[in-house]
Amino acid sequence: MTHSPAGSSGWPVLAATSVNVVLVFVCATSLTILLPEVAREFRATPAQTTWFLLAYQLVMTSLIVVFGRLSDIFGRKRIYIAGVAVFLVGSLGAGLTTDAGLFVAARLVQGVGAAAIITNTTAILTDVFPAAKLPTALGLNSASAAVGQVLGPVVGGITAHLADWRWIFLVSGPLALVSLLVSWRLVPGRAGTGRDRVDVGGALTLTGSLSLFVAGMSSGSQTGWSSPWSAALVAGSVVLLGVFVAIQARVRSPLVDLALFRVPRLGRRYLAVLLSGFSQYAVILLLSTYLQATAGYDAFDVAMLVIVSPLATIVAAQLAGRLVGRVPVAGLAMAGMALIAAAAVSLAGFVHLDLLPAGAYASLTLLGLGIGAFMTPNTSLIMLITPQHRRGVSNGIRSTMLNTGYLLTTAVALQVSTALLGSDARHAVFAGDFPLAGSQELAYRHGVELALGVLVVTAVAGVVCSGGKAAPQPPQPPRPPHGSDAADDGAPGDDDGAAGPATGATGRGAPVAAPA
Repeated sequence: MTHSPAGSSGWPVLAATSVNVVLVFVCATSLTILLPEVAREFRATPAQTTWFLLAYQLVMTSLIVVFGRLSDIFGRKRIYIAGVAVFLVGSLGAGLTTDAGLFVAARLVQGVGAAAIITNTTAILTDVFPAAKLPTALGLNSASAAVGQVLGPVVGGITAHLADWRWIFLVSGPLALVSLLVSWRLVPGRAGTGRDRVDVGGALTLTGSLSLFVAGMSSGSQTGWSSPWSAALVAGSVVLLGVFVAIQARVRSPLVDLALFRVPRLGRRYLAVLLSGFSQYAVILLLSTYLQATAGYDAFDVAMLVIVSPLATIVAAQLAGRLVGRVPVAGLAMAGMALIAAAAVSLAGFVHLDLLPAGAYASLTLLGLGIGAFMTPNTSLIMLITPQHRRGVSNGIRSTMLNTGYLLTTAVALQVSTALLGSDARHAVFAGDFPLAGSQELAYRHGVELALGVLVVTAVAGVVCSGGKAAPQPPQPPRPPHGSDAADDGAPGDDDGAAGPATGATGRGAPVAAPA
């Protein structure tokens, strides 16, 4: 690995990579409040509407660990540049197409590019910044990821109000092009090993498992769960997941190092990340769709409502970044998950008591505070518990677990919230044909309450998984010198953690964690 001697090219690279990170997460979350409007424009079926959201998440989640291995073999700059180019093409395609099927295809292409970007950003910054400036760079990049994720719904609503929702994707293309040119010129090339094998069986079974799950959820939205086909698809997903785990235990170069799950207390931290993603991501989706279906809100109205959430996330992330290293970090992570649980509980109560939209401000503030308070401390604990020479791989697993949570909760929330509706009303929700009739509106309210209840259960489980003390690390083997093919610095990573000291959204370097 080669650091830029004085970090002279580091800041333009950070700017370029941060633009891509923001674009990746904005494109991932902006449709959460635009879904009814997009569905109406395309006259989409329920299955197509489900895929509008899930296609992007599915491909990105499946390919993060795959591109991590490909970056080791072929060099991270090649994979990163190719990823930006693919993301650019997918963005333009999503903005220009007028066909629902082609829009799904464009989202799939976008997801491929997003996975290549997310996998390599942290490692690229590690290459171009000297050690003294690296914590600041990683912290700023972490902030870009958090801001992009929580601002996506707001950007989507405002864009649809001022112009057209397609401009989210059309503007992403030129911005990605500028980033590509800067990255092509300034990102240092690093030769891959050229000799490792890609775990093709693992890649196919992981992608197949997630695809079958999404297909099962999509089929359920189309035909209801009385059809055995939907249940068979979900069952097949579970079987393929078991096959994936078996393959990872046997192959020489697995996509996921299962040995890390046997490190004391590390497996529960990965589970906490999965539960965090599952518990938080669908809250705004459920609230947005419910308000548009029952209260006559449009995307802009919802955007003005949910803007409190990103503001609260930024405040909490700043505070958590300062507290890491000073207070028991497991307590911070538990508090974050508890706030997420409180957000879901309170929102379910406000829906039941018909106290929206006023009550939603309180729930969304709790949600934002919880997201900001959880992410940095839990990432810090994962980095502390992980043996030092395996932190890159560990961070890739953490990123995959988080994105898997996002994917699963989107699919589950859409299906649970519409489970009590008749077929015509269910189709109306997915098609954005609002408002719902009186009896169906009440059924939808109960469905949303039920879906929020599921999120409460997973958030409480996340509180439990977030607790406990970090186990002391065993003596570490010598780390290979920079530039060695055996070094672990090319392992999958993402944008809010690093294979090294964890940093908060403050951009300040901090000790990895205080004793829990």
